Order: sequence, then C-alpha cells, then structure tokens
Amino acid sequence: MSLDAKDWEGYFVTFIFKQLPGSPMARREQMRRSIEGFYNILLTRMLRWPRHPRWAPHRPIGIFAPDCPSSKKGNSQDYDLVVNDGEHWHGVLWVSPLSRLTTPLDEHLRNGRDRYEPPGGDIRKIHVERIRHSPDRVTSYALKAIDRGLFSVDELLLLPRAISELEPKQDRLRR
Repeated sequence: MSLDAKDWEGYFVTFIFKQLPGSPMARREQMRRSIEGFYNILLTRMLRWPRHPRWAPHRPIGIFAPDCPSSKKGNSQDYDLVVNDGEHWHGVLWVSPLSRLTTPLDEHLRNGRDRYEPPGGDIRKIHVERIRHSPDRVTSYALKAIDRGLFSVDELLLLPRAISELEPKQDRLRR
C-alpha cells in the first residue's frame, strides 16, 4: 500500500501545565520533557515497534512551541494566566493511517486521560482538535510566538527524534 501525506490525520494540540518550580528556562525544559513523555507513551500505543526501520516512517510527527497568553477577554481562565506566567505549548501532530489506535486521537486522549494527564505529572490539561481545514493556518497559529519573536526557533520541539538520537534500549532499562 502506498501512503500519501494526505492520508495522515492532523491535530492541533495544546498543553497546559501545573505550576512548575524554577526559572522560566527551567520550567520550559520541564514542559519540554513532559511533552516528550506524552509523545513516548502515545508512540507505544500507536506502533508496536516504533524503532523498527519498517515502522519508523509511520511514527507520529509533531512540532511544538511555547506560547504566552493573549489578551483576549473571556477566552482563558484566570488560573491559566497565572500558572507558569501563563506559558503553555501549542503544536500540530500528524498521525499515520497505519496507527494501531482504534479511535481518532482526540477521542483516544479523552478516554485515556489518566494515562496522559496523570495526577502526579506536570501536565494539567491536553486539548486536542482534529485539523479539518487550512493546516497551514493552524500551524502558523501554533507557532505564532516564534513568529512574533517571543521565543527562539531553538525552542521548537520536533518529534520524533531520529532513531540514531534515541538512547539504546538496554541503557534505558538499567535506570
């Protein structure tokens, strides 16, 4: 079967975090690690062998960036504006049609909220919406803080990592 990019499903994702300790840079690094953790859990649900060369091209593709609160009235809860100085992350996530998920990603995350937003974790809320129109506009919106110069392109989180960048499996098991 030949797969085309149009066969993949796109999702707009927003991560809201619990209050995190440390400087803004330290908090941003914790947020980045939390998103990577989310991705790793999701990856194992989508593909049985994500490191295998045959399945590696079908890993979900994500691009995420930090964002600051906007001044729109009534669009955000006061709590979200105060916690971590309002910093949150937006991104787009593209899912292969060969994923093992039996439901759309937004439904899968709603049904598995405890897995992806555990009570002891840093993520307070994950909001996911399927991209139905204008993926370029959605992507621009997700990365608007980079475009406006509020954050550097160095802050972008691109997933998946190349298999060569991942820790060897046996090293992870020893920890």
